[in-house]
Amino acid sequence: MKRHVLLALVGIVALSVGSAWAGTGPGTGGGMSVWTGTVQSLTPETGDLQSFVISTFVPPGMGMPSRLITVNVDANTQYLLVGGAGTAADVQVGVRVIVQLTGFDGSAGTALRVGIAPPPTPRPAVVTGTVQSLSPETGDLQSFVVQPITMGMMAPPAPVTVSVTADTQYFLGDVAATAADVKVGSRVIAQLTSLADNAGTAVKVVIQAPKPPPPAKPSIVAGTVQSLSPETGDLQSFVVQPLTMGKMMAPALVTVNVTADTRYYLGSKPATAADVKVGSKVVAGLINFADGAGTAVKVGIEPPKPPKPTVVKGVVQSLTPETGDLQSFVLQTWVPPGSAMPVRLITVNVTADTKYLAGIRPGTSAQVKVGRAVTVLLKDFAEGAGTAVQVQIMPPKPPTKP
Repeated sequence: MKRHVLLALVGIVALSVGSAWAGTGPGTGGGMSVWTGTVQSLTPETGDLQSFVISTFVPPGMGMPSRLITVNVDANTQYLLVGGAGTAADVQVGVRVIVQLTGFDGSAGTALRVGIAPPPTPRPAVVTGTVQSLSPETGDLQSFVVQPITMGMMAPPAPVTVSVTADTQYFLGDVAATAADVKVGSRVIAQLTSLADNAGTAVKVVIQAPKPPPPAKPSIVAGTVQSLSPETGDLQSFVVQPLTMGKMMAPALVTVNVTADTRYYLGSKPATAADVKVGSKVVAGLINFADGAGTAVKVGIEPPKPPKPTVVKGVVQSLTPETGDLQSFVLQTWVPPGSAMPVRLITVNVTADTKYLAGIRPGTSAQVKVGRAVTVLLKDFAEGAGTAVQVQIMPPKPPTKP
C-alpha cells in the first residue's frame, strides 16, 4: 500500500515538472534533490507554514538509515494532491510527501514542489465481547462499554467504549434490531470506523441472540401404581409407590399428573393411558417435580409377566371323548414313595395350541392313552383343572420279566 502511494506521488510530480523530476533521486544531482518521507513536525504548529521536518523513506532491504530533513517553504512552493492542486494547509503531521528541494545542504533545503499523499483510510476495527454498561442507562443510547473476550490465559484486554450514531446498524443474530436490543450482559460484535485510545464509533453492532435455556432434565420415578384418578374414564393422574432400596424406609408416594402430550409405552411398544392399571410397574419421566408431584412426559409400563405354568406328573386315567379328537383327559398324580401328599385326580383340558412330546420327540394327541405316564404343563390351574400348554408322553415301560 505504501509503495503504491509513493508511486502515485512520483507520477503526479513527474507529470507536473517533466522528466527532470522523475530522473532525479535523493542527493544533490542537478542542483535539486528529491526525497520521500513522512511529515514529523510543522513550524509553526499552527498558522502560515514556514517549514516542516520529514523522516525519509528507505526501501526495504536497502540497509540505509532513515534521515530527518528540514523542508523550508516560501511563496513560490507549489503543493500537489492526487487529483489536483493543494495548499500548505494540506501538509499535516503523519502524511506522506515527496519533495523537490533546491539549495539542499545535506539536512535542509527549500521546496519547489511538495506532493502530498491522501491520508490513509482508517481501517475498521472489530471488537467482540460483553456489554458492561450503557450510557445513558435509559433512553436513547449514545455509547456502551464492551469488555473484549480474553484469549487463553492472557490478561483481560482493556474495556472499549463504543459510541453509536443515527447511522449505526443493529442486528440481533441475522435479524435487523435496534439500539434497545443492546443490554448489559449482551454478547456483541461491534464494527468500528477506527479504534484509538480504547474507543471508536460503531458502524454495525451484531448482538448475539440469547441461547434458550437447556430443557430441564426430567425427574425419574419408578414404582408400582397404587391408585388412578379418576378410577374409570380419561386418566388425569395416578399415584406411584416408588421402589424401596434395600432396608431403607419406603419413599413417599408420588402423584403423577398426565396430559394430552404424555407418551405411553408398554415395554417397547406404544401404548395408551388405558394400559396404566393399579398394580402396574411403571417408570415415569416427570417435569416440574415438586412437593411429591410432577407432570409425566413419558410413562413406561412393564408388561405383565405371564404366570408360570403348573407342572403335574401322573398316569392317564380316562379320555374325553374316549375316541376321536381329544378334548380332555384325567390323570392321577404321581406321589413319591413315602410322601405324605395325597393322590389327586386332575382334569387336563387340551386345545389346538397344546404341544405334545413323545419322549423328547414331537408327538400327537393320539399318543395320549389310558395308563400312559405323562408330564403336563398347565396354565390357569385351579380347583383340580387346567389347560395344557404341553403334554409330554413318557414311553411305556417294558414288561417285567417273569
